[in-house]
This record gives sequence, C-alpha cells and structure tokens, in this order.
Amino acid sequence: MKKKQQVELDEAYARKLQEEINQDIDWEVAMDHVKQKAKEEPFIQRYQVMKKRPQTEAQARRNMIYGRRIKQSNCTHQSDSSTESSKEEKVD
Repeated sequence: MKKKQQVELDEAYARKLQEEINQDIDWEVAMDHVKQKAKEEPFIQRYQVMKKRPQTEAQARRNMIYGRRIKQSNCTHQSDSSTESSKEEKVD
C-alpha cells in the first residue's frame, strides 16, 4: 500500500513540475532564439546557400543516369518476379 501511495505522490509531483516548466517557457521567444542562432552559424548559412544553387550539367547527368539505373533495376526486378510467379503457377 505504501508503494502505491508513493507512486501516486511522485506522479502528482511530476505533473506539477511539468506544468511549471511549461508555464515558464515562452515558446515564441524560444523559436526566435533558435532562428537567430541558425542565421548566425556560418556552416548553416553555407548549407542554405548550397540548397539554393542550381545543379550543374554534370550533376544533372549523374542524376539522370542514376534514375535510369533505378528504373531498369525496378523493371528487371518486376519482370523477374512475374516470370517466377508464372513458372510457379505452371508447376502446380
């Protein structure tokens, strides 16, 4: 009985502490701080600039080749699985 009462008291105390923590935090100020910090960091600024740069011809070519390879592997995988299933049907 004592353990159950102690657990209930601990839970109530934890809820009270959590409410106090949530009341103390002004989330808009916290988000403004995070955004400002992100603007200050040089490596984050470089990353943002890299995202905005257009692809070079070589990068576009590599992406197209990669896309073709993936498409071909998916097509061969699907055709292999369909031929295997048709073989299994014929065996039965």
